[in-house]
Amino acid sequence: MERTLQNTMVAAQVSADDMRSRAEAEASRMVSDAETKAQEIVSAALEDKQRSQAEYARLKVAEEEFRARFRQMLEGYLGGVEEPAAHGSVASEPVAVLEPAVAAASDPEPVAEPEPEPASKGTVVSLTLGESGESALDESDVPTLDVPDDFAMPSRGPVGERDDDLDIEEID
Repeated sequence: MERTLQNTMVAAQVSADDMRSRAEAEASRMVSDAETKAQEIVSAALEDKQRSQAEYARLKVAEEEFRARFRQMLEGYLGGVEEPAAHGSVASEPVAVLEPAVAAASDPEPVAEPEPEPASKGTVVSLTLGESGESALDESDVPTLDVPDDFAMPSRGPVGERDDDLDIEEID
């Protein structure tokens, strides 16, 4: 009976040692898998960060290029506006603005406006804003602005939890 009890104790000890070694091996494998997945996640995040930084730098360059071309276009328009003034097509004499007489606030009776004086030489009588009959710029003088395709953003897919994120929960 004592021998049977001793054999049972030895068998139980061997079984416990075997279970412990298997559990330690399984735990070691799980830790190794978790470290591998963590490294993959960190690598993917780093690659995404580098892609985002590269995209940001590309967009900054495209923005600067766009601004330079836009500025050049505006300067071309400004040069076209200033050019007729340099050639004398616009009167260089001062412009007189005639204001109507204003009635005194204490006088309730309406006052008839006096007839305007005839225009003297070198005085502008009227001014028309907007388009006149003829265009100052030819179609060939008008610069065009092409919008670069560099401003297109790559698709990032759906926002929210991704299939890759589900693997993180399995680690726990």
